[in-house]
Amino acid sequence: MQSQQRARRLERTKDREQSGRRDQVNPPLAAGEIVTTGTLTRALPVSAGETWTTQLTGVGLDGICVRFA
Repeated sequence: MQSQQRARRLERTKDREQSGRRDQVNPPLAAGEIVTTGTLTRALPVSAGETWTTQLTGVGLDGICVRFA
């Protein structure tokens, strides 16, 4: 079943590429942008000197503390 879904998704992607249509909601990546995987939040802008901490609940992970230089 998953392989059929993947095949249909791939067909739709190829159709979009061939028709020249672009995703209006999610623009293509620009040079210099960073891609992360497995994040629990959206990306937020940071400034030098800021300190960010997390306290996670519902997942088996410890929080962290990060200071941006």
